[in-house]
Parts: sequence; C-alpha cells; structure tokens
Amino acid sequence: MSARNVIGKVLLFLALPFVFLGLIDPLEGGLALIAATLVYLAAHLLLKQAPAKILWIPMLATLVIGGITIVFALTQDRTGATSPMNIQLVVGMWLYRAAVVAALVGGLVSAIRSLRR
Repeated sequence: MSARNVIGKVLLFLALPFVFLGLIDPLEGGLALIAATLVYLAAHLLLKQAPAKILWIPMLATLVIGGITIVFALTQDRTGATSPMNIQLVVGMWLYRAAVVAALVGGLVSAIRSLRR
C-alpha cells in the first residue's frame, strides 16, 4: 500500500471528530463541518476515488439545513426581554442535529469501507 493511500485513509478517520463537533450548533458546528468537508475532499483526492453517496449527501444536507437555520435565527425579532424561542427555530436545530448524526454515520461507514479495499 502506498503512502498516499495510507494518508488518505487516515484523513478519513481524522475528519470524524470535526463532524462530531458539528453537533454543537449550526454556527460553530457549521465551521467544524466545513473543515471536515475539506479534510474529506483531501482524503478522496489522495485516494483518487469519488466520495460515497452515504457520505456526501448527509454532509451537503447538513450544511444546507444549518445555513437555513442560521438565516432563520438571524431574521428573528428579539425586541422583547423574554421572547420565547420560535418553534421553527427549534425544529431547525433538531433537523440539523439529526443531519449531523447521519453525516457522522456516513463518515464512519465510509472510513471503515476504505479499510476493506
């Protein structure tokens, strides 16, 4: 096995903590997910293979859901001292967390599959 393949496979596993950090919230976690996406990109370029659908679809969905949630949170009116959290924002946060878990599972499956090749 060449050094290029070993480094690519190690990068697949090193991206997993970044994806796990994505569970924080869409803002800080979104930055960690962007870092994980860049690490996955480098790993797949080194391995000279396309990322599996089980990896890139949840990652893309997570980034889109996180972006929508951030935009929605920024457009909320917070004039009241005790304004309750909007139900759409709560749903967006939970959808984001579910998508991060799906991306984490996809990343783990992708990393384990790379060891079998």
